[in-house]
Amino acid sequence: CKKYVQCKDGETVGELECSGETIFNQSAKYCDWSSSTSCAATTCPEREPVNSPTIDAPEIPVNSIPAGGIESPSTETSGYCPYPCPKDYTGFKTRPGTQCKEYILCENGNLVDELECSGSTTFDQNSQFCESSSSTYCVPTTCPEREPISSPVEAIAVTDPSIPVGGTELSSTGSIHDCPWNYSGLQAKPNCKTYVQCENGEVIGEFACNKDTFFIEESRQCETTILRKEWSCPQVSYYPVRPTESLITMPSPTAAQSPTLRTRRPTIPKPTPMPSSTYQYFRSYLEEREDMIKSVVFQSNGSPSTAYTFPDFMSSLDIVVSQLPADKAFFVGEGASGRLPKLSGMEYGLVNIAAFLSNAMEEGIRIDSCDEWNTDSMFDGLREKFPLSNACGQYGRQYEDEECPEMEPFQCPATTMEITAVDGNTEKNAPPFTCRARIVDDGREIFPGYYDSVDYAVIQSAYANTLGRTDIEGCCWWGRGALLTRGRCAIGKLDKYLGQGAVERGIYVYPDINFCTNPEVICTHEKTNELRWVLGMLEWSDRVESYADLNTGWNYIDELKKFV
Repeated sequence: CKKYVQCKDGETVGELECSGETIFNQSAKYCDWSSSTSCAATTCPEREPVNSPTIDAPEIPVNSIPAGGIESPSTETSGYCPYPCPKDYTGFKTRPGTQCKEYILCENGNLVDELECSGSTTFDQNSQFCESSSSTYCVPTTCPEREPISSPVEAIAVTDPSIPVGGTELSSTGSIHDCPWNYSGLQAKPNCKTYVQCENGEVIGEFACNKDTFFIEESRQCETTILRKEWSCPQVSYYPVRPTESLITMPSPTAAQSPTLRTRRPTIPKPTPMPSSTYQYFRSYLEEREDMIKSVVFQSNGSPSTAYTFPDFMSSLDIVVSQLPADKAFFVGEGASGRLPKLSGMEYGLVNIAAFLSNAMEEGIRIDSCDEWNTDSMFDGLREKFPLSNACGQYGRQYEDEECPEMEPFQCPATTMEITAVDGNTEKNAPPFTCRARIVDDGREIFPGYYDSVDYAVIQSAYANTLGRTDIEGCCWWGRGALLTRGRCAIGKLDKYLGQGAVERGIYVYPDINFCTNPEVICTHEKTNELRWVLGMLEWSDRVESYADLNTGWNYIDELKKFV
């Protein structure tokens, strides 16, 4: 149940694979956690033999073949290739003998990274990205003819004793590590296109920047270099073995023995796949219209929003497109055919993002706030009163009780916390939401009360909201982010997919954040401007894009395509 197929009129039109620890749920028709479903045994259907249609391999123009990468388009070398990088070649290249499922990063003819395309995608040498196998043709590659190198380490080993290595003397043998001694954080790799996450000097994650971005040491993130006129990729050093590690002899590799570059290497997740050309075009389309989008969309009461900006929106989009499980990734038209033959499905993605932004304009952008405001008021004569217990839920909703469906039991536990929101109702001057345990003093409970808009004061009394709540215990799940996302389920999914809960799946987007123990971190963390977008986009992909009415057959994606 790790793989599944898409059928049309009894014919296979697509082959897909579930990510991480998920398996295909035949009843729900999507990838689900193995703890929530069981793999139903399937048998090969009895079918009369179907003659396989003849498919002519596309003609490949000679000038489209990149220099230094392809030796022969007719055969593919099988077995181990000791030196997969052509001499003096720098860039990405299909790894020989892998049917384009794996690719490598070379620098001056030396192998510096090994990567793998996810799902049913394969590496396209021309676009330099992993593409849908149905939209690209795998050009076979052979193992380049190279003169033997005495040791693969010698070609890239550090030999300059002046390079700082955290107080450790340089080893004469040149055995290497990607992480400095005892270092925790992000570290660039050669050419600044890829980087690693280190913990106590060990690699725990490997990642790749988007096509036109580079890993910047100063900001510790992938950025475009357009605004950094003087920037150039610094010389990245490999770090020698630690004093406590035994050095090993590096023999010349043979066809039967793969070279070992480290004395030890932990099990690490595969690096983030490079984005497809569909997403690159989608991203470029938005960036070219940045000024128009900012002047129309990112506006709060006639002025530019300060809580929601275009750069943060774009960086968040990168995350929800590439880091979420396949069935939760934000829809940008990936894998969809356009209205005309061979036309990209990007147009569907643009309509989807427009629908999302229109909702964000009505929620967080309009009030220029990360936190939900207290607005569900009651009138007592001319006095407008705002129950502080509205933190528990407004307009008939009880946020604490909103749990996830049984198939995705990821809601945060119902615990008692003491949290105060960053933003309050600036239009009515109502204070920010707060949650805390019940307070009993001398046998009497101290109630949070209500805010009186006439006296501009908080009156402590047993004043109930529309749901009858007079307390604020366990009421820390008010709306946050671009869509003012509410409830324990939504925050729990954010943690499971991108926070500390995602580390077990090899995802290290926010590994230091437990969103369930402090949901207000969405509005207070140093990455809050990004998080408020990410939360909203995750809710949109999870609740809107996946919406389907089983009774009528209506579903969002199909209706979106009809609309376009």
